[in-house]
Amino acid sequence: MKKVEKYYKRFYKELSRYKAGIHLLNSGISEEKISKFEDTYNINLPYYYREWLKINNGGELFSAMKGTILAGIADSTLHFGKLNVADNFNVAKRLPGMPNYMMFLAWTNGGDLIGYDLNHTDQMDGKIIYWDSEKKEVTSEWADFAEWLEDEMAYWKEIIDYDGKKRE
Repeated sequence: MKKVEKYYKRFYKELSRYKAGIHLLNSGISEEKISKFEDTYNINLPYYYREWLKINNGGELFSAMKGTILAGIADSTLHFGKLNVADNFNVAKRLPGMPNYMMFLAWTNGGDLIGYDLNHTDQMDGKIIYWDSEKKEVTSEWADFAEWLEDEMAYWKEIIDYDGKKRE
């Protein structure tokens, strides 16, 4: 677990600076439920994403500003965000033009998707991509899930202060 704590250290440090209620993150999910999900959909989630789901099973960053919705695995812990990782396997839930190699993990307030590029993902982690739903193309990339989380926090920090007020 120490390796995972180090991986997410900067994200959780920044998250803790915000007033309670600005971020609505779900409780973690069990290893058994993650394994059942993987068996059901015949997929192996990257290690660091699996570990993150055990800490926070989805939710919302900067919820008062309709910020970023983080996907989780549907169960009784999925209260905030309500974006389900299983929706990746439902053609009707995927946006038109969305690449087949993308497994979305988050939905931005502008209607764009963030997710793993399955062509560049391994057992541990993988490249994260930003899919612009209007342009119908990938417009940004991050080396891994933690880098994207940190960048997302930096982006919103320019818009919202630690008390949840919009910056001018």
